[in-house]
Amino acid sequence: MEYIKSIINSIEKVFDVSEENLSSLAVMLADIEAGHLYDKFSAEEQRKRYLNSDLLSKVNLLNALLEIILENPNMDLVESEKRKELLVSLCGTVASLYEQVLEQTHESEYWNNMPYLVMYSMLSYMADRQTMSDLIIKDYSAKLAQTEHLYNDSLTIRKLEYDSYYLIVFLMSNIRNYEGLIQLNAFIDRANENLKKAQKEELAKEELDISIGLKIASYGNVIYLTTILKEYLFSGNIDNSENQDIYSVIDMYSYNAFHLLTNESIDLKLIGHLLRYAYERVAENSIWNIAEKSPLIRKFIEENLSTGDRYIYSLLPSQREVISDVLTPKKSIVVGMPTSAGKSFLAEMQILFSIHNYKTAEFNPTVCYVVPTNALIDQVKLDLQSDFKEFNFNIETALPYYDVDEIENEILMREHIDILISTPEKLEALVRQNHPSIKNTRLVILDEAHNLGDASRGSKFELVLSSIKQNMKEANFLLLSPFISNAKEISEWLADSPRNADTISVEWSPTKQYIGCNLLNNKKTESVLQFYKSPRNQLGTENVEIALSLSPQDVKTELDHDRVDNAVRLCVVLNDFIEQDGNILVLCGGRSTTLKLALDVKCFFETKNMLPDMSEDEEIQRAIEIVRLENGEDDSLVEFLKFGICYHNSGLSSIVKETIEELVRNNKIKIIFATTTLAQGMNFPINTVIFDTVKLRNKGNLSNAEFWNIAGRAGRAYKDKEGYIILSYASSPKETKAAVIRYIESDLKEVISSLNAFFTGNTAISLDYNVLKDPKMRRY
Repeated sequence: MEYIKSIINSIEKVFDVSEENLSSLAVMLADIEAGHLYDKFSAEEQRKRYLNSDLLSKVNLLNALLEIILENPNMDLVESEKRKELLVSLCGTVASLYEQVLEQTHESEYWNNMPYLVMYSMLSYMADRQTMSDLIIKDYSAKLAQTEHLYNDSLTIRKLEYDSYYLIVFLMSNIRNYEGLIQLNAFIDRANENLKKAQKEELAKEELDISIGLKIASYGNVIYLTTILKEYLFSGNIDNSENQDIYSVIDMYSYNAFHLLTNESIDLKLIGHLLRYAYERVAENSIWNIAEKSPLIRKFIEENLSTGDRYIYSLLPSQREVISDVLTPKKSIVVGMPTSAGKSFLAEMQILFSIHNYKTAEFNPTVCYVVPTNALIDQVKLDLQSDFKEFNFNIETALPYYDVDEIENEILMREHIDILISTPEKLEALVRQNHPSIKNTRLVILDEAHNLGDASRGSKFELVLSSIKQNMKEANFLLLSPFISNAKEISEWLADSPRNADTISVEWSPTKQYIGCNLLNNKKTESVLQFYKSPRNQLGTENVEIALSLSPQDVKTELDHDRVDNAVRLCVVLNDFIEQDGNILVLCGGRSTTLKLALDVKCFFETKNMLPDMSEDEEIQRAIEIVRLENGEDDSLVEFLKFGICYHNSGLSSIVKETIEELVRNNKIKIIFATTTLAQGMNFPINTVIFDTVKLRNKGNLSNAEFWNIAGRAGRAYKDKEGYIILSYASSPKETKAAVIRYIESDLKEVISSLNAFFTGNTAISLDYNVLKDPKMRRY
């Protein structure tokens, strides 16, 4: 392990690591996070403290270190997972610094700093941060579009350099649909045109410039390799005379691109060197890697890439790590994966895998998809119908009642059901009745499986699993959850054998998350947000405190309330969020609270003209008509919807709830007030989750599992770089802080990279969470 020690020593020397030295990388990364929060909430004075003029020099030093590690033959002696962990951590760290370089780039430097964008894109992808870097890439690309005149006025060799760079960046971003693919093809065509033109211009010279000739050849390799990789991603094939696989092609042409740049700048050398690693990771993420698992999966991929509406050509890092283990004929598989990390896609692939494996000319298998709440039944059905639209599957739902009446029985018996979506209670009733509709069940998917550990609902899940295990012995199980205790024991119990069971745990998350609480001073004249360090962000040991714009006492007066109640406190917090990007979920303790808070918030922000008028939107108009027909002309929900506000609780009719859910899914709602029934398991585009309370009526505090299952929905893959989780002020600053610290401590796992240990100078992996144990009270 001597070479690892030498790497640690190198980092310590480069950054002069010590607790009091503010130039250490650990402190710098923490400062970047703090500065980002201050910038988001327009706290300019605090942000100035975190601007770092030494940033680029640190980036270059880490780049040099990355080169040493990648080239060190001793790294091959390191166990593969440890080596991967080190490289992912180092790439992510350098990418974080490059992100700051890009954010501090002045308009006049957009063009010249293109190499930094390339490095950031590749390093982020290698660090499995593509869901976050995609947003930076698209933002910077929009800025580059403003400098198109610089491109048009440039020499051909400069245009070729830009095109080659941008092709790399484009391939590191998320191509969402056919229009994106058309755009990539246009860039490839333009690059090839400039390549031919540059070659022609160079050959026309009386004396060849060897340096420029090598550079042109290097760019030619980059363009060709990008073209081949693009072809593989979107067709599953590559067309080359050597009949090589994609990894051999990447190795050959990235090698050429790198070694043709022998005498070039450090920027070009680094880009050429990292190209192989970045493009290999792109190929590793390709969905074609699972195409041979089943003809149905191959058909799904081909149909998906032919429609042009929504491309799934790349697996998320979480999916890449587990997909091969999921797509097996094992009796029982339990997958623990964070919210928004792609569990639904795993379920869909397992459905295709199972139907193919069990379907014969004489036998049609059934998949039972079990969801915890009635609200999820229709959402899952819509999602499956959309994703499987080319398969002609019969997808039905079982009504959420214990009994099967004549009408439902007719529906269930009309034709073979390929996929049946049900709550645990209803499926258990069908199993107990030995209902013919589920006699061919070969796969049972249990979504939100952590409910097995819930004191009030867990028995329902245990009962249905026990009934299926006893009465449908040929059924396999796939349990999905953000977290599930004693997963190994559950999996082995369902399989009756350790050999036929598997447990899979993934910790990757598509966004960073900042968790904090709302605090008030003694006189409740000032309100702040205090954000804490957690495993989900890189904040330092000092809490980040944001002073909110409004005084609770002033808001109390405007609302004409007799005290600073939860509605007043919520309006103060929302005032600093409402005009920012992203939608907000306010988690309420009961039905009446959803209506009351929605009414106060709507009245307060309507008078301030901070809510856009949505009344002309066609979807909003249709929703309003449905509410009027169901609830009457004067229903408060009508006025709420006009301003992008709604509430959702068990008191609404099914059709109104479904209508609201559709509006939220389609990004037509800015603020939704809901109980846990909606918030648990729903796949909504939410950026910020505000807990009006963590106490449920007749139940006590939200459990750690319940809290993080809801909080984990803050931040959307490829939509948000981060999500925000806010606990509202309780009865005192001490109680409020205790609640947020309790949930953070419950979330602490060993997810801290080995690199963090290097920067703190400790021999054990550690982050200082003492701030959680004894946070500074200050004035609050």
